[in-house]
Amino acid sequence: MASIELKNIVKDFGDVKALENLNLSIDEGEFIVILGPSGAGKTTTLKLIAGIEELTSGQLLIDGCDAASMKPADRDITMVFETYALYPHMTVWENMATPLRGRGSQMDPAAIDARVQKIARILRMEEYMTRLPSQLSGGQKQRVAMGRAMVREPKIFLLDEPLNHVDAKIREELRKELHLLRHTIKSTVVYVTHDYIEALSLGQRIAIINKGRIEQIGTPWDVYFRPANLFVASHIGQPEVNRFVGRSRLDGSSVHIDFPDLGHEIVLPSGQFPNDNMDGQKIVAGLRPQHVRLSETQDERYQLPAEIVIRENLRTELDLVLRTGKVKLTALESPEKDLPEGQQMFLHLPEKHLMFFSKNTESRIDYQPGN
Repeated sequence: MASIELKNIVKDFGDVKALENLNLSIDEGEFIVILGPSGAGKTTTLKLIAGIEELTSGQLLIDGCDAASMKPADRDITMVFETYALYPHMTVWENMATPLRGRGSQMDPAAIDARVQKIARILRMEEYMTRLPSQLSGGQKQRVAMGRAMVREPKIFLLDEPLNHVDAKIREELRKELHLLRHTIKSTVVYVTHDYIEALSLGQRIAIINKGRIEQIGTPWDVYFRPANLFVASHIGQPEVNRFVGRSRLDGSSVHIDFPDLGHEIVLPSGQFPNDNMDGQKIVAGLRPQHVRLSETQDERYQLPAEIVIRENLRTELDLVLRTGKVKLTALESPEKDLPEGQQMFLHLPEKHLMFFSKNTESRIDYQPGN
């Protein structure tokens, strides 16, 4: 295992700035996920750690040592790419054993076989060891690619979108296996993905990257429930977080927030915004779809009238798009509920689940809801 530290990293490709003043510290033995959209700089970050690409400026430290003085082969790093990159003429056993049988290898053949068989058992690939890659499914090929990396037992294990080319069912199975492997791999693991489910389920911490910059680093709970800004809030969760634009005003010890497009105002104690001046701010309120509450009858809480305009049955949830005022929002309900399109409903937006962001900076406003 090894620690990794990236300090003020800049990486340019000609006129394109792939990374800009990126800072990230990774603890020895940590399983960290780098999450972001396509082109955000995720793979470039991995390639810099591996030594495949060189820094434009900044400092990369591995176990406290400047990696600029290290050759890629001396960093004790293994990388699994998005594509399987298996040798088509070699069996599963031969593909997995390749890193241990290279030129200059001092390992005894029996020791190599023992190591390969151990990893094959972990990955549930024992019965496929004599097959060629052409005889494997996509999920099995990805297991072989991971196994080939794991047999080396490197200090640092880099995974670049390893589940990107397998179908949804296999992706779910492999994600569960990777969750178990997290406790088996005795390496520092840096895992890159654009899939927030993978990030939330696998990462001890998640680093969210956008346009070459880290937007937030935190535990899955941190980035989901306390996103640093609107970008993070929008990229963690599906369906996306609902947004309502409003303006606040301070009235004594209360903050009134008016949402004209909703035709709705909420009133909160000013003490719930301890670090922000809430008088006259343009703000964006965010509410995740699973926190929208629906009722067929109106009462003191369920005041906002809404109409169901789209109903989509998901595997475990009912995804509803509703129109209220000038706004469309999404809610998740039990698929057992009989809620057809066109039905009139009433909404409640629970204050304890609301998130607030500055309209100008898109940064999160400190909000401490009551019970």
